[in-house]
Amino acid sequence: MTELKTNTESPVLLSTVLTKSVVADMYEVNIEYAKNNIEEVCNEVEREFAGEDIIIRSLAVSEDNVLYSRTGNEDVLVAVHSCDRDGIKSGINSIITLFESVIEYKKDDEKLQHDTIFVHRQYDNITVAGTIYTRDLIYNRPYYMVSYNYFSDDYANDNKKKNKWIAKNVSREFLDDDFLALVLAVREIESYWNSETGLWIDFAIDKNEQVIIYNAGERDNSKSQPCPMGDKEFIDTKAFAKCNYLDHNNMLTDQLFWNPVEVIGANPRPLDYSIYKEIITSKIWRDAIASFGYSDEAPDLMHRIGNRPYLSIEGIFDAIIPKRVNSQLKYKLCEYYKVALKENKKRHKNTEFEILITSYDFNHKEKRTLLEQRGFTKDEISEIMDSVFEVTDNMINNYEAMCNTDIMALDELRTFRRQCRANTPLQENNVMKLYNYIKELMNSIMKNGTPQYIRQVRCKYVAVDICRTLVEKGYFDESEMQSFFDSIPTISKTFNIDFHKYAQNEMTREEFDTKYGHLRLGAYDIRSNCYRNKYFDLHSNNHMFFELDDENSIAECDENVTLNLDKLSQAIADIGYSFSAEVLYHFIVESYKNVDVFKYEFTKSLSFLLEIIKKLGELQMVDRDDMSYLEIQDLMDYHSRDSYIQIIEARRNMYYAYSYLMLPEFILDLGDIDVVDVIEQRPQFMTNNCIEAEIVNLDEECDADVNGKIVVLTKASQGYEWILTKNIVGIITKYSENTEYMSKWCKANGVPAAFGCGEMIFKKISSVKIIRLDCKNKMIVSVL
Repeated sequence: MTELKTNTESPVLLSTVLTKSVVADMYEVNIEYAKNNIEEVCNEVEREFAGEDIIIRSLAVSEDNVLYSRTGNEDVLVAVHSCDRDGIKSGINSIITLFESVIEYKKDDEKLQHDTIFVHRQYDNITVAGTIYTRDLIYNRPYYMVSYNYFSDDYANDNKKKNKWIAKNVSREFLDDDFLALVLAVREIESYWNSETGLWIDFAIDKNEQVIIYNAGERDNSKSQPCPMGDKEFIDTKAFAKCNYLDHNNMLTDQLFWNPVEVIGANPRPLDYSIYKEIITSKIWRDAIASFGYSDEAPDLMHRIGNRPYLSIEGIFDAIIPKRVNSQLKYKLCEYYKVALKENKKRHKNTEFEILITSYDFNHKEKRTLLEQRGFTKDEISEIMDSVFEVTDNMINNYEAMCNTDIMALDELRTFRRQCRANTPLQENNVMKLYNYIKELMNSIMKNGTPQYIRQVRCKYVAVDICRTLVEKGYFDESEMQSFFDSIPTISKTFNIDFHKYAQNEMTREEFDTKYGHLRLGAYDIRSNCYRNKYFDLHSNNHMFFELDDENSIAECDENVTLNLDKLSQAIADIGYSFSAEVLYHFIVESYKNVDVFKYEFTKSLSFLLEIIKKLGELQMVDRDDMSYLEIQDLMDYHSRDSYIQIIEARRNMYYAYSYLMLPEFILDLGDIDVVDVIEQRPQFMTNNCIEAEIVNLDEECDADVNGKIVVLTKASQGYEWILTKNIVGIITKYSENTEYMSKWCKANGVPAAFGCGEMIFKKISSVKIIRLDCKNKMIVSVL
């Protein structure tokens, strides 16, 4: 039997002194011994646990290297009765097979001698089980890191592995009962077991909050990158971030509405953040959608906690309620939205679909019923729904007139940019003139670019919402609606077609750059080169990169797929809209297309703006990496070089300090900064190949040499296709959206990839130098 011991010269049996947890009896055997002596091992298990239900589980000494594996904790836990010899043998063999299947072990069979199988009594009524680390695995930060699964009836269908970072100085009130009991139990173990490297502790918690300890040991931190701050400095930095939050004291999200982390990243430089805030999420956003009849009283939308950009949830609620709703009812509706979101945090990403009432769709009856259940009177419900109907009806009826006005504004934006470019500012040596160009371009974008784009985004949302509920109510089936959307020609779709044409010598580089030369890895990132300034030679690699078979070929959009107007007419009659089926059809198609049109046009001016800022830095002898620590407000008026250097140095220090904070996707109260929940996502693996190589994170090293390396990206958006010409050996992305083109390329060329790793896995991958990407076994393993 194993016993938990301290690492002092005179070991103390922890099982005899612990008061906040119980230590389970344990039998352990190394995998190689079990493999060669299976009958003897079964005899010992039967003898040790006679008549009891048991759990057979594994622990690999090298498990910290596994950044992702398809085998979650649930796959290496085998429940069986101690009298079931065949079951015991099968459980042990399944664990042996699991480890032998992993390439890590095929490469070094000696590791099997140190990896262990554990057997312990199965406790009743377990609600949570997993492993807690007393230091963060990634940067050795002062967090308890818990990797766990729920086993209660409430989570019967939720087998996703979860991770929770708990600040070591967390206050009790921020923890629920289970994890408070766990933290108190672990603190007691730490008081007896003084370890500089930290501990790992396997645990379970039953329905009475009793903590059961299965096993524990000291962590090997040789694979972790040390945090450059001491614990006290780290805690002080986190305290500053809490003060940032308390200054606003709003519920915050980073993935609702404008999804700032997908646009500028979870750790944007000050310049990226400030430009995005100025041209999108300031009062411009509020004023743009107010023209449809929404509220015009909402404050600025975006705030920064540490380095992470967040949107005010309450600000969104305020802005998206129709203006004609009286102030008292508006307050009541906002409070309902907040309560509904807090009741189920899983709704966070789908808040607009599942909670908010922002457009009058074909689920309006269900929305009325929900409001009634939440205590709204019939008069209040009528006022809310009638006002939303009016906004939706007017938006669709007046779309063409609004769109024509916005297209005229877009023409002005285009004309000004061309006039500005004709003055050759990128050859300018007069600093003051560059300041004027920056100011004028910003004003042009904010007047004739982003307000128009914002309106189109709102119209597209309403169109998609209407189509979604048309399917839910049975007017159309899902396949015909999807075929309809797939047939709408957008710039995003034609980009892939044109990229392929350029590769096939059917389009010149000049023609390609005229349409797409402004695209860059990060639309707001001065550190990245735009396509126009990026060298890549598709033609020399044409045979390698674009031999796609007929099934995977890139086809032109089929514009013949339409929605049945008779069905639309019936749906409109049923809901009572004042417009015709033809008007609704035009609204859906044009709003869906125009989002890309308006986005591409204003980002051309944005890309030009970044080139001018880069030129200003050259004249001031400040490189573009340093310029990224300035904010756009710093660049609207003259500053001396010395002034810039001081600002840059201060912001760089603060930026790197904040970059080590663990921050959540949403913050509903102060405790969410100290207790961060992350659900481990399952990446989509491409090919069955395996590669071991150095990684390069293009979000951090925009112009790094990617030849022969595994490229790590936040997302596979347009602007990244050039990497396909650079002999890369693998691709990993954080988000899974817009990966169709790269997926086809990976399949066609046998390049392993993992799309949509999610927050936690992406952080782990970004902290190492060399990884093994094993797509056949669905594993990502740290090598160095």
